[in-house]
Amino acid sequence: MLLIGIYQNRHRLMSVYVNITLFVILISIFGVLVLFVRDLFMRKKGAEGVEDSIILGLLAVGFQILIFTPIFVHYKRVRKGNEQCPVTTNQILNKPNNLYF
Repeated sequence: MLLIGIYQNRHRLMSVYVNITLFVILISIFGVLVLFVRDLFMRKKGAEGVEDSIILGLLAVGFQILIFTPIFVHYKRVRKGNEQCPVTTNQILNKPNNLYF
């Protein structure tokens, strides 16, 4: 649906992917924080393990955001364009004035 939405410039088709990806990024951030707090309180790995887990988690979240940003920017542009000039599938485009003469 993302590819069809990009190809046809329809933000509603892209919104499914955008919303799911935003949810996954938020869950990933929450997961990194939970693992960091757990490792911090458990102290089984030591200070090095805590730093490693937070760095790897933040790198993973950063990579997700890096991949997602261009898609989100394009989604916002298409959404802004569609809100200014909405087109429905039932609308006739470029209708000539002398259709019935």
